[in-house]
Amino acid sequence: MANQAPYWDELYRARRVTTSATTPSDLALTAAATLDRPGRVMELGCGRGHDARYFAECGHSVVATDISPVALREAKSLGGDAVTYVAADMTSSLPAGDECFDVVYSRLSLHYFTDDVTRRVLSEIHRVLKPGAVFAALVKSTKDPLYARGIRVERDMYVLDGHVRHFIDPPYLREVTAPLFDVEELSQYDGDAFGFPSSFTRLIARKRRPSGGPGSERSVRAPGRTWRGSSA
Repeated sequence: MANQAPYWDELYRARRVTTSATTPSDLALTAAATLDRPGRVMELGCGRGHDARYFAECGHSVVATDISPVALREAKSLGGDAVTYVAADMTSSLPAGDECFDVVYSRLSLHYFTDDVTRRVLSEIHRVLKPGAVFAALVKSTKDPLYARGIRVERDMYVLDGHVRHFIDPPYLREVTAPLFDVEELSQYDGDAFGFPSSFTRLIARKRRPSGGPGSERSVRAPGRTWRGSSA
């Protein structure tokens, strides 16, 4: 797939990524509640950094990443000096060492990749999380009004007006996380995204603790897609 950074840079320059949020998202509240002491949080796809700043206000050490340098400049301009902002493409290695975060948080940033890349990203998230640490994610679901609009890339993935979306339903998300994480919550619900009707799949999971000897969880990768169903 083409590099999406220019697409997002242009959206932020044109102020077409809008939000009236003045409070943390529900997902951020849930993720923060899993920590009973100051911890390390990595946000993937932070945008203007609203939730990243909330995590920092809770006393956590926060690394917030985004593919768009324009978004990161805006995030920095909005304050939150306690947040470390990093330009990063999550389809490459995440900018962190092994087992160093207590939470990896991804709100509406994981639904842009092919099946193979999605599994690779999940493996990277698994790598940087401490054993037993939390992975919280929100993605567009296959019930979304934009589902099946545009040019089909692969199953449940389409390009519409230059924007790539991989619509993810709960069975698929359970399948791709099952080798790596213990799922605590997996749900689908309708709502809105940036003022437009949408539908979401929400996940709260924990990195599975090692069952073998030292290093038994290293280099684990989610296997290839095996689930079946009707074609979109």
